[in-house]
Amino acid sequence: LLWNMILGSIERTKCNIYWVTFEIWFIHGRTCACAYLHTVIEYFEQSFEYLITKDSFMNEFVLFERKTLAQEQFDEILDVNICQINIDLNGSIGDRSNIEIDFANADIGFGKTGTQEEMIFGSTIEICVAMLFCDTINDNEAIMMKGARKISKFVGYGLNVAFKELIPFESQNWTDRIIIAIDSLDFGYCENEFESILEQFKSENLNRELRKAIVGFLCVNNSWIETGFWGCGAFCGSKELKALIQICAASFTKNNLNFYCFGDKTFSEKFENFIKFLCQNNLNIKDLWHLIKKISTNISKYSQSFSIFYEIMQINSKNKIENSQEPQ
Repeated sequence: LLWNMILGSIERTKCNIYWVTFEIWFIHGRTCACAYLHTVIEYFEQSFEYLITKDSFMNEFVLFERKTLAQEQFDEILDVNICQINIDLNGSIGDRSNIEIDFANADIGFGKTGTQEEMIFGSTIEICVAMLFCDTINDNEAIMMKGARKISKFVGYGLNVAFKELIPFESQNWTDRIIIAIDSLDFGYCENEFESILEQFKSENLNRELRKAIVGFLCVNNSWIETGFWGCGAFCGSKELKALIQICAASFTKNNLNFYCFGDKTFSEKFENFIKFLCQNNLNIKDLWHLIKKISTNISKYSQSFSIFYEIMQINSKNKIENSQEPQ
């Protein structure tokens, strides 16, 4: 399939919304397209060499699996302790663990620019075939891809993505690598940041994003999941809110988070202080979700530049004072 994709000999069908060959990388002479083509060439060169020297090559495979969340798995947020969270200012998803979150479009796949998903597909050629058979992801679904090799590392983002270095086939055991594609809601239609926040705090949108993160994180158990600013680029999601949703989902599914801040020092410091607050106050995810919902019900009273982390801490402090003043 990959060979036919590079030759451009596959025709797009009604179920394929986007392209199904690598022709777009040949057409667009951007540095990101060149980086992806470089990766394709390196992949085939390594494949031929590996095929000659390793008898087991033909027995290896990549697994694609669509996961669905049943309603009964989401009926109630339980009194579950907050998961462990490592905050990394400058690292990249995949540095610490082999379980990576793909900040996906509902129709997953590679592309001609350098979004996080496009870089995952561009560096992992074996999963590009997903565009041939993976239909649009529903709100209660995620797609798990297991066993794909990462061929290259890139530098930059967006149109400035460039090839950095080759990753040899035998650099690690790729059979346990898992990529989990979860799509977030797109708030790019909002006229400004505060309108986007208002939309994100609508109950149906909060529940949808939590359900989406939970179904993705249910793909693994007792694992460290690599993630970061899911849905916070072109889809204009709130970094703070999306971090909180992922904390709830990881805790609910009994996983932990390696959270990458991609150089955002201000967010990293605020997030670290917030995690300390959660620990010091012994809050569980039911408490945290209740505080998020409390902001949701009063969202119109906030100023346009309010911090969700700060407001949650303030509400919790106010609740403690009120409870201490109640007659015994």
